[in-house]
Amino acid sequence: MVYLMPVVYWVLNHKKYNPYYNSKETNFVFRKNVLNVADDQIDNFIDAIHDDEISLNELKQILTNDIASYDQLNFFVDFDKKEFVSAFPDIEIEGYLPNDDWKGIFNNPINYLPEDMKLYLSR
Repeated sequence: MVYLMPVVYWVLNHKKYNPYYNSKETNFVFRKNVLNVADDQIDNFIDAIHDDEISLNELKQILTNDIASYDQLNFFVDFDKKEFVSAFPDIEIEGYLPNDDWKGIFNNPINYLPEDMKLYLSR
């Protein structure tokens, strides 16, 4: 699955990133209040970001035609391997992981894409 959404939505442990967030005070419900995407919250997280899902065709079009706005993939998350790969330099997002089982990596996410996805995007 591929998602196009604001950077802060990729912070898997928002509770650690912003301990002062309180939806009752702001009248804004962030990611359906999934503040830490631990194992028991992955499905809820995917449900919360469902509207931001895009197809591989859309991703390819964006990376090909809209270079000014989207010149790279910033994140790759492998929920099975519990790996979070970030190329975003402004926030050490990989430091805000759900728990110690996760591995945060600062590198080019394209290097971690499944081979079939790499091949598709390179055509």
